[in-house]
Amino acid sequence: MREEEVLSLCQSLANRYRKSDMYDDLVSEGLVACYECKADGRSDVKTLTGAARRAMNDFINIKSKSMSIPKSWAS
Repeated sequence: MREEEVLSLCQSLANRYRKSDMYDDLVSEGLVACYECKADGRSDVKTLTGAARRAMNDFINIKSKSMSIPKSWAS
């Protein structure tokens, strides 16, 4: 995929979340995930789409959920 196509893919995935305040962050998370896949030699559309979608989901889930530290000895 060309750079414009990767950007267009990430923008369309970010639009699906309907969070205008996080749009730029979602696009950048998706782009970073796509570039990491391309660096690893995995550049087919299906892999890039999955990586971008996972990165965006992780960003939203980490951003919206509060973190808690376990109180057990293992932590």
